Amino acid sequence: MHSFMLAPAVFAMRWPDLMMSMVEPTPRRQRENERMVSEKVNAVQEGVMAAGQTMMALSAEAMLSWWSPATAQRLMQAPALVAEAALMPAARSVSANAKRLSRQRPL
Repeated sequence: MHSFMLAPAVFAMRWPDLMMSMVEPTPRRQRENERMVSEKVNAVQEGVMAAGQTMMALSAEAMLSWWSPATAQRLMQAPALVAEAALMPAARSVSANAKRLSRQRPL
């Protein structure tokens, strides 16, 4: 299963705990809420770095090779390659969260 298909499951597992943390906050719920936010910030930072690295690699590839059909084909794929690199950290985070939350007892 693609990791982004797990995002709704992760959301469904976290939503009740998020709502309960407003009614009955506990240190464990607070840690989980902080983790939710910090994971997203980290995934965005990693995604931006990965996208930048991919763009630099593609730029170097284009500059160092003569324009050929193969280079043109590779550059036509560039937006998808950059997007994939940018989303990969979030995909890893979603997969790890789904695995961790599915075996965790309720907060």
